[in-house]
Amino acid sequence: LTPTQTDPAGNTSPAGPPVDVVIDTTAPTAPTIVSPTDGSPTKDTTPTITGDDGEPGSTVDVVDENGDPVCSAVVQLDGTWSCTPTTPLTPGDHTLTPTQTDPAGNTSPAGPPVDVVIDTTAPTAPTIVSPTDGSPTKDTTPTITGDDGEPGSTVDVVDENGDPVCSAVVQLDGTWSCTPTTPLTPGDHTLTPTQTDPAGNTSPAGPPVDVVIDTTAPTAPTIVSPTDGAETHDQTPTITGTSEPLAVVTVKVDGVTACTATADASGNWSCTPTTDLAPGTHAITATATDPAGNSSAPSTPTDLEVTPKWFYPLAAPQRLMDSRPSPYTTADGLHKGMGLRPAASVYTLQVAGRSGVPTNAQIVSLNVTATGSTAGGHFRVYPCAATVPLMSNVNYEKNTPASNMVMTKLDSSGRVCIYTYSPSHIVVDVQGYAFGDGDQLFLPQPVRLVDTRPSRATVDGLFAAGGVINAGQTLEVSVLGRASIPSSGALSAVFNVTADKPLANGSIVAYPCGQPVPGVTTLSFAKGITRAVGAIVRIGDAGKICVRSTATTHFVLDVMSFGAASGTQEMLAIPQRAADTRNLPTGDGQFQNIGRTVAGGVKEVRLTDRLGVPSDATTVILSVTGIDAPKGGYITVYPCDQTRPVASDVNASPSISVTNQVLAKVSADGKICLYTLQSMDITVDVVGYFEA
Repeated sequence: LTPTQTDPAGNTSPAGPPVDVVIDTTAPTAPTIVSPTDGSPTKDTTPTITGDDGEPGSTVDVVDENGDPVCSAVVQLDGTWSCTPTTPLTPGDHTLTPTQTDPAGNTSPAGPPVDVVIDTTAPTAPTIVSPTDGSPTKDTTPTITGDDGEPGSTVDVVDENGDPVCSAVVQLDGTWSCTPTTPLTPGDHTLTPTQTDPAGNTSPAGPPVDVVIDTTAPTAPTIVSPTDGAETHDQTPTITGTSEPLAVVTVKVDGVTACTATADASGNWSCTPTTDLAPGTHAITATATDPAGNSSAPSTPTDLEVTPKWFYPLAAPQRLMDSRPSPYTTADGLHKGMGLRPAASVYTLQVAGRSGVPTNAQIVSLNVTATGSTAGGHFRVYPCAATVPLMSNVNYEKNTPASNMVMTKLDSSGRVCIYTYSPSHIVVDVQGYAFGDGDQLFLPQPVRLVDTRPSRATVDGLFAAGGVINAGQTLEVSVLGRASIPSSGALSAVFNVTADKPLANGSIVAYPCGQPVPGVTTLSFAKGITRAVGAIVRIGDAGKICVRSTATTHFVLDVMSFGAASGTQEMLAIPQRAADTRNLPTGDGQFQNIGRTVAGGVKEVRLTDRLGVPSDATTVILSVTGIDAPKGGYITVYPCDQTRPVASDVNASPSISVTNQVLAKVSADGKICLYTLQSMDITVDVVGYFEA
């Protein structure tokens, strides 16, 4: 635009200075807020708001959700802009919207709104959960975990000097976890957490946690008991020792963990293997792991020799064989219902690996019963690899049940064979087992020591064909120094005692010579009927046992094994009567006249802490007799804290008293229970016991 002027006289001036003017009717584009980002929180109530997409020279105006002005800024040449609220924003949610007005006065459309949260509240203090306060660790970069976090916040852990240890973002459930970026030095440290929320508010410090970095291994433990080179019959011996206090001690036997224990504040510890140690020599070592997790070197090995006990009783007898038809069965359903065994037949019975008898057992105690016999006869029980022996174990009459305790070796496959002289059903119950000979040394085969019958022989010609034992007569039988039995060092022996064709009803008692005749029974018999019983008898003066009969009879004595004097088996000086249902005395006046049993009834008899049997005895050697049983029946002997087994120990007879020797485990309080199928009187004689 250029101006001139003309006066009234008509004179025109020169042209004035020209002026350029721009007519602009186009609004600028909408500006954009770059910061804060949409939805972001901040603790700043006057946050700097920046943006772009501005037209240089234009003025950007930012308003809130109510349209109230927040701040304004002139757009720079590069299109960016920045302003700060003149009035602080209140805590809470706000929506910021920009527009720009160019110099021509054209105003742009509103730019994209941005939601911003003004948060001025600090989160609560976080908590360290692990490691726990005062705990030690060998890890120099232990994982630190916690809770009480505000989701999305950042937890910072510092040490006692305020130096950063690690950081972590809190998860949705409020937990967090981080690992030191620099290893902590050995020693004591104090870890303190804080958290900062996304708005920048920092919490108070959380509870400090003291942690000990311990990288020093403890010294090796010392095994105090057993001592190096010791010997024990206990297959689960208690192992004791010393170590660093509160360390966890791991005991290994032959390199395999046997048990663990925690040392007390004085460093003492004790543990018992959870599984039996096999017979033989074992190397025992111990290592200690301190509370920080550092493990010591193994201790010096301690050698321990485990010598097998002679006898390991089952918790209760178990039935292994029953040839009778259903419903008769066995503990595992094997060897049942095969029918009447024929005359002169041999039955092979698997014993090892069944009903609690281990696969490597070598000797078993059985109760073998003949029942339903069609004629008189006998059984011979022996390891299947051996030849059929001449001796009998069970003598039976037609239709008269008879039983006997049999101690026998197993063959290499864990079997016994049963020879049947005349047709009969066979029932076999197992009472316990042994590994090898142990304290009881078995002869290669049974040896006959006495046979009074005409033209009969013994192993060495002694006590042969000497004629009957008369009623009231005592026969002294030399045992030591005969056959393979040593002349000294034997405490007892396992015999098979037989009365053959007695002239009257009566009984035999076998006892150590040099002792008074005990008022007990080893074998009961009836006129004309041959009976046998297995018996463990203590050897008396001059290496002899004495045999006394109340009726005239021929007498046969076979020996299967002998027991060492230093073993776990202990024999009483003389057998003692421990219980009698009749009004007759017992050895100490206890359990006498306790009343005749009823059919299906149970009598409890305590055997420990009596008659020379100690409180820690676990198994007793008994002679149990069934007397005056009009309906026959049987007796089952078992520990009172166990369920009554399907087994029998004595098969009673309506006409005579019947005795059998029984190896019975006692209950925890030292008792045995005696179940009777039918009403009868009972006597219980204790012969010996086994140490714990």
